[in-house]
Amino acid sequence: MSGCAVVIEDDEAIGALVSAYLEREGFDVVWERSGAAGLAALGEREVRIVVLDVGLPDFDGFEVCRRIRLESQTPVVILTARDEEIDRIVGLEIGADDYVT
Repeated sequence: MSGCAVVIEDDEAIGALVSAYLEREGFDVVWERSGAAGLAALGEREVRIVVLDVGLPDFDGFEVCRRIRLESQTPVVILTARDEEIDRIVGLEIGADDYVT
């Protein structure tokens, strides 16, 4: 087993697809659909990677990433449809390890 991955994604199709890929790679996947639930999940287990959407229903993924970085150096990959250069810059500057559109 590759450890635990947390997927924070509110879109059903994308969340299911990303979770399936991670499970295929041996991760135990926890999929949460809001920033608050995702942060809570991170506090409950040892996580090897976070896959994070920017557009979440409660607060954006940038804020989730900021909060993760306050307490952890767990790798964070932002996976989003927001492909503006400024979004990529912000995501990487606040601590994401990668930004994928």
